[in-house]
Parts: sequence; C-alpha cells; structure tokens
Amino acid sequence: MDTICNSAYINGVIVSPYYLAYVTEDGQCYKVFVKTMRLSRTEDTVPVIVPEICLKDTMDDTGRTVSVTGTFQSRNRHADGKNHLDLFLYADSFVFGDGEGDGAMEGAVKDTVKDNNQVILEGFLCRTPVYRKTSLGRKITNLLVAVNAPDPKRPNYIPCIAWGRDAIMAGGMHTGDCVRLEGRIQSREYIKRIQGENGEEEHRMVAYEVSCKSVQLRTD
Repeated sequence: MDTICNSAYINGVIVSPYYLAYVTEDGQCYKVFVKTMRLSRTEDTVPVIVPEICLKDTMDDTGRTVSVTGTFQSRNRHADGKNHLDLFLYADSFVFGDGEGDGAMEGAVKDTVKDNNQVILEGFLCRTPVYRKTSLGRKITNLLVAVNAPDPKRPNYIPCIAWGRDAIMAGGMHTGDCVRLEGRIQSREYIKRIQGENGEEEHRMVAYEVSCKSVQLRTD
C-alpha cells in the first residue's frame, strides 16, 4: 500500500522575522514562526518554511495575520554530534490577512476549515506505539508515523499523540500498520537537563507533534 496524503492548514499571527533555513535547487527557503489559537484559547507557535517567492521583498512581517496551507514535514539536521528531527509546515500557499501574499486558498478548502489549525496525515507506523496513563488518569499513546514524500528516500517522520479511546485503539497497533490521522499541529514546552561545565543545567525546549482528534487503521 502506498500513500502520500499530507495536508495542513493554520491561520494565525507572524511572531518572528524570516530566518534562512536552507537552500534548494529551486531557491532559498526561510523559516518563520506563526502563533495560532486553539478552540480552547491555548496558543501554539508553529514553525513554517516559506519559499523565497512568497516574501515579496520583505524580511519581517511580524504582527501580520497569515493563512498557510501546505504539508507537515520533517528534516534531519546534524548538530552537536547528534541528529535532530526538525518539524515544520511547508507552505504551498501563504496569504496575508490583508489579501497580499503568494497563492490563494481554494474555496473548497476555505469552506471546510472550522478552526485555525488542522492537519490530515496518512502513513505507516515506524515504531511500536507507546500507551500510558498520566498522573491524572488521561490515556495517551505516542506514535511515530512515516508519511511518504515525492522523494521515496526522504519520508517525513511525524510524532503524534492519540487520546482517550483513540489512545486505547492506537496502543494495540503494530509497526508497519497504515493509519489515517486528523488533528492539529501542537507546540509543547519542556525542560531538558544537560550536564554542563558547571554541573547540570536546565534548558527550556519546544517539541512539535500532531495532537490527534481521530485515528483510523487503514486496511484497504
């Protein structure tokens, strides 16, 4: 079975300048951070990769409202002798609230958007799901999903979290199972303790993942 379903949408406010992320044969790509609001009023700050054609001769659009449609991707980055998995929304359409920007949301997509942050993925479990309960009794399953890309040598590895009944079901899945997930891109802060020259140091880190609203096992 082959699948490359990967669709993401956010609407929010730009909260950083553009930073050069990497260069491809098609040109330079820049990273920018967009803050978006959940229905619960909690905020997520999502990294977005924007091709240079979208920038319109400006390197700072901080404070502007933007709607972004594209795909949720990952990219391996080697730093400090380790491999790091960077996650981001790659923009195919980047439309400012004042109507400027490259591309435009199709009417059909616009009509289906019910909140500011949506993602749909189909892919294969590449690790055994990890099911657990929190100290408050919430059921959680951590998943790592490989979503195929146009380049078969570089799939996107997306960490996901299932909750409640979906967590119980996902906890019984196996490596290699094909799944369809719907949810949102979530940012989550945590403290990482690192041994430094002056002893153990605390570093504030941010993890990105898909918080699932639904999880389905594909068997077709």
